[in-house]
Amino acid sequence: MKINNLYSYNSNILKLLGKKSILQTRSNSFVGKNISLAYKNYGEHLNLPRFFTKEMREARIMNRFAVQELKSKSFIPDCSKANPKDLVRLIDTSSEANLSRVKWVNPKDGKVYYLLKNGKNELGLPIVRILDENANFVKESVMKKCNIVVCEIDKPDKGLDDFYGLSHSDLTTLFIRKHNPFADVKLCLIDSGASNDEKLAKVIDSDTAAVSCAFGASLTYRPNNFFKRLYYKYFNKKLKIDPVRMENDLAKYKSDSIINFDNIPKNIRVFVSSGNNGKNSYNKYLAFKNVEGVGSLDSFGKVTDYSASRNSYFTQHYELGDFPTMQVPEGFMITSFDGIDVPFKSDKFREIKTLSGTSFSVSIRAAKAVLNQMMEDIL
Repeated sequence: MKINNLYSYNSNILKLLGKKSILQTRSNSFVGKNISLAYKNYGEHLNLPRFFTKEMREARIMNRFAVQELKSKSFIPDCSKANPKDLVRLIDTSSEANLSRVKWVNPKDGKVYYLLKNGKNELGLPIVRILDENANFVKESVMKKCNIVVCEIDKPDKGLDDFYGLSHSDLTTLFIRKHNPFADVKLCLIDSGASNDEKLAKVIDSDTAAVSCAFGASLTYRPNNFFKRLYYKYFNKKLKIDPVRMENDLAKYKSDSIINFDNIPKNIRVFVSSGNNGKNSYNKYLAFKNVEGVGSLDSFGKVTDYSASRNSYFTQHYELGDFPTMQVPEGFMITSFDGIDVPFKSDKFREIKTLSGTSFSVSIRAAKAVLNQMMEDIL
């Protein structure tokens, strides 16, 4: 599957309008995904273009940036114009420095910036120091306060042995902090066998900008005919589906959901992982109208074999999903190799394993989307 299929917007129209990005075109009052217009007297409805809303247009642009960065392998910053203090912060591999900086692409114009966390003001609002792609100082500004709720199933395991007890929620929280050092992260551990609406409602507050959910319940589609099943399995083919009909099928399972996402306030974006069961599986939670699906890319910018819910009706976002990890004497490198994520003194220098899954992709996209909100009135 090629992500490029998701952004076939006519560039000639943008040129005529004098715009560089579809996000600079006139905004509208439509929000969310898979929107439609209905005539109330008859109940008939007309499906509108899927990427018509601001959030979905932003999704296409961010998908393109994610693919371009993976293909270019441009992870090392150009520090040629940095002043000495900024240079130290950009190349420092310590955990504190690594989780206090981020590369950000402005979705309005595609320009690259490096954002440095510079503490908080007297009101407790985060301060950002902004450098351009050559590390020239641009300005320093106060951001609005936001938090991201990490919602995960509370599992009885004691953590991952490879990382000396780090849990799955520790790792997803780490990926959010890496890609948005400015937002606060709140954890909501839920019960897999009960309704958790009240538990989530207690964690959400007026500063909550997004909920990131690294869980799902998959429904796998298979042909009824035995020989067709063999064909699709042997050749690893993707079944053709009617997304509207499938949404109705998935919606039947809403009553069994451990969270009713319809109850979450509309101003809070909800990101859910697409699932790890492959191309013919679909996460039933993506049938909720206000839920945005996030799938995984490999290091070449292609959709991974395990990434599920492969239809833009359900999955609108894509981020990297595979992360080789290392232990060095100073600690663990998990989110990338440009710095220490978890400090841990030892005498070891070894490659551990590759972390893979849409759980990490959804964490990254939630972090980036909220960072866009926090930077919206600054640049």
